[in-house]
Amino acid sequence: MPREVLSSPLRVSQRSFLESLPFPAFVQDRSGHYVACNGLFESLVGKPVGEIVGATVADLIAPGHADLCRNQSAEVWAQQLPTCHEMEVRRIDGVMRRVRIHRSILRSEADDVIEILGIVQDVTKEYAAIASLTASEERFARLAELSSEGMVLHAYGTIVDVNDALLRMVGRRRDEVVGQHYLSLLPAEEHGVVSLHVEERCSERYRVSLKRADGSTFPVEMRGNAISIDGQDIRVTTVTDISARIAAEQAMRERELLYRQMFENNRAVKLLIDPLNGQIVDANPAAAAFYGWTLDELRRMNIAQINALPPEQIKSEMDRARSESRLFFRFPHRTKHDEIKQVEVYSGPCTFHGRALLHSIIVDVTDRDRAVAELRDKTDALAQSNADLQQFAYVASHDLQEPLRSVVSYLQLLEKRYRGHLDEEADTFIRYAVDGAKRMGALIQDLLSYSRVDSQGGDFEPLDCDRVLSNSMANLHSLLGSLDAKVTIDHLPWVLGDGPQLSSVFQNLIGNAVKYRHRARAPEIHISAQPGQGGEWVFCVRDNGIGIGEEFQERIFGIFQRLHTQAAYPGTGIGLALVRRIINRHGGRIWVESKEGEGCAFFFTLREAPPLERRAAAAS
Repeated sequence: MPREVLSSPLRVSQRSFLESLPFPAFVQDRSGHYVACNGLFESLVGKPVGEIVGATVADLIAPGHADLCRNQSAEVWAQQLPTCHEMEVRRIDGVMRRVRIHRSILRSEADDVIEILGIVQDVTKEYAAIASLTASEERFARLAELSSEGMVLHAYGTIVDVNDALLRMVGRRRDEVVGQHYLSLLPAEEHGVVSLHVEERCSERYRVSLKRADGSTFPVEMRGNAISIDGQDIRVTTVTDISARIAAEQAMRERELLYRQMFENNRAVKLLIDPLNGQIVDANPAAAAFYGWTLDELRRMNIAQINALPPEQIKSEMDRARSESRLFFRFPHRTKHDEIKQVEVYSGPCTFHGRALLHSIIVDVTDRDRAVAELRDKTDALAQSNADLQQFAYVASHDLQEPLRSVVSYLQLLEKRYRGHLDEEADTFIRYAVDGAKRMGALIQDLLSYSRVDSQGGDFEPLDCDRVLSNSMANLHSLLGSLDAKVTIDHLPWVLGDGPQLSSVFQNLIGNAVKYRHRARAPEIHISAQPGQGGEWVFCVRDNGIGIGEEFQERIFGIFQRLHTQAAYPGTGIGLALVRRIINRHGGRIWVESKEGEGCAFFFTLREAPPLERRAAAAS
């Protein structure tokens, strides 16, 4: 195939467009090589598309006829106007055909003439019919009705006859046309052009508009010839409706524009590749900017010059893309400056001129990969740091318990043995030491529980929250009874979680509601759950206690964070931090809504247990 065909920008939609035409059609470049055709053209010339594309007219028809076709094409390039010629052509295999060839120019976005679109009408049968008829009026009428084109017979003024094809075009009856002046078929602005052709007895084809009965117009090609019927000069004008042809030309231009927008003018890096040999058939400006080579250089390159993988692996991956067994790839691509870029390639098959190509979209992920690697390193370092901190908290808490128990034991022994034997101040000091040691023990125990949330948590399983809450209530029974606290509970759902940890959540939240009760009223606590989004439940523990100011509502979930003195509300300051950590481990969220003096509503989310697992757990 000539180099010019390979290096010109491809129009992937041409083949399917040409196939939609009802006539044989082809596209030629400036050098006279065929670059596309449809199946009807293959049948007309008697050759398959593989032998047509890249060939010239001399390869398809006899030498004398080929020269005439070349001259006609040269006329189109020179005048840059549509033409129509009728001629006889002898194919290479000797078959003679009578054809009418309409040639139109195809322009680029910059209005440059880049190719010729040819549409061929095989009029061999029509001319054979003409040859078989006599010049008699009766046989001429039969001939007119055989033609698929419109025909008008007029005596250089008055219409004497028309065929049915013409009547269908203009939407009129025969009696509405015969006897009228031939200009009645035309809009006023066309009268001058047509009259000139008639007066000069011109036999060349020309384009005008014809007028329908409803006043609308449509484009046609007309051509007149003089004949004699019973000694009277008659002009026979053939009329071809070219609406479909003009629409096809416009569609071709629109498809050209669409191609440029989707391929050439797209900011995404795109390549068209021949999977059989890896040749880069086309590239867009974004590819030139990305790789550093010019478009002409890219179109002369092989993908193996860009892809840094071994050639056999590149071939294997192209085979996968061609068969659509895989459409997404990760490759190292080389730029003109020998820089290796990590890219993601989305590649799939497309067809052009009967050639199976790969349309590839290339995305540079070099910076993204670098950022992901850095994030992964930081995440690993953070995970290691957290693990070290948890281990430290566990070891510290565990190792501190034994000496602390010894301190508490001796302080309690000292308090018991010498209470009343020393002065009052000494008794107070001993009491403070015992209380401090006990608080220290509680703090260490809570810190130990906090450090074990992730490392010693149980597996998640379907849980009936009614049962989980029942266990928590049993642990708080004495405390709730002593304060005459009222607890109401709605029916709670099944969730996926760690039973002991969720029991601890309820116990902490209910315990806090009792601890921070309002002094003027008995504690009232209500526990409920509502469906949330994405398969989760939103739980609420609401109380009528002292409430929390808006400025403290996030702070209370921090470890060792307290809003009140130890004397007013004893505790370690770890309870809500522990609750948040447990909820976070379960993939949920926790927050509080409150106004000071009006109680609190603690909300948290948990994932719903899958129905099948829930039923299996309930059955067991």
